[in-house]
Amino acid sequence: MGKLGVFVCTDRHGEDVEGLVKAAIEKGHEVKVFFTGPGVKLVPTEHAKEIVRAGADVGMCWHSFEELGLAEKHEVPDGIQKTTQDYNANMLKEVDRYVVF
Repeated sequence: MGKLGVFVCTDRHGEDVEGLVKAAIEKGHEVKVFFTGPGVKLVPTEHAKEIVRAGADVGMCWHSFEELGLAEKHEVPDGIQKTTQDYNANMLKEVDRYVVF
């Protein structure tokens, strides 16, 4: 099956991101997700935890997480990599389709 990249740069639509990721994985697709900017506000939510549990490869922009003051308030859930925009650049090279939220 194919590879799907999901770029999350908004803190809205967490349920939709989760639903898309789960549906793609259930269909047999490999899924990579990258949270950045305001999108990192979704990292400490159940939506992000469910995305990890579903089997997606998940990264987040650590700089954005720190810049928005989230690093002092929240733990990064297990399975979410603290990374940089390099994760997103590599994801773009690896996936067949790319969706932006």
